[in-house]
Amino acid sequence: MQLSLFRRTRNGVRLTAEGKALLPGVSRALDQLALSVRSMRAETASGPLHVSCPPSFASAWLTPRLNQFLSLHPAIQLRLTTSTTMDVDDDNDFDVAIRFGTPVWQNRVVRLLSRVTIFPVCSPALVGGSKGIRKPADLRHHTLLNDDDGWGWQDWLMKAGVTGIDPSTGPQFSDFNQVIVGARSGLGVALGDSVTVKDDLERGTLVMPLQVSVRMDVAYHLITLAEDEDLPLSVRAFVDWIIPQVRSSQNT
Repeated sequence: MQLSLFRRTRNGVRLTAEGKALLPGVSRALDQLALSVRSMRAETASGPLHVSCPPSFASAWLTPRLNQFLSLHPAIQLRLTTSTTMDVDDDNDFDVAIRFGTPVWQNRVVRLLSRVTIFPVCSPALVGGSKGIRKPADLRHHTLLNDDDGWGWQDWLMKAGVTGIDPSTGPQFSDFNQVIVGARSGLGVALGDSVTVKDDLERGTLVMPLQVSVRMDVAYHLITLAEDEDLPLSVRAFVDWIIPQVRSSQNT
């Protein structure tokens, strides 16, 4: 029996009722075929792979999960370096760069890795202290820990509708890792994001004293020097691995 899956119209080609009925199954089959081909490619991935990312992303998210990636691809020789600069335009000494900010990079292939929300985090001991944190305005009684100039706090306080607090008076750190170390030790309240403090929240070394999150206008981006089809297998394997890993980790 022959089925007509398409019919021509004046405006082009449309699916018939039979075609629409078959579409979900065909789509699943094609997705599975693509996955199988990608898996075969991943099995043969080998060679050098240089990943550049911010220190906070490396220590808080990537490094604890690298064993998973390398166990899938034992023939890949990984080199991980950290950078606090946003600039990659004049740098070709990487295979994959991860940067947090606005995508302004020229002559690079940029993929959205993850949008983030920001929210206050602190030691559990700080929440249970004599000056609890029950509403945003209570932050005026606590030390706010800043990454560089405190711009993140300014953005969060404004969007949360909090006035009368100057976050720039708190300690300033050039490395976000030190901000988080200070928060864990009870030095003050830090501003964490939904990627880099996820593991701390799960372990209980940090808590969210306020259930007020603000979506950032900036995001984590994945940057490569070429389009997918021109990437070495080792680079493609890393790209295919990290994007779903980061996104799924925010939903668990």
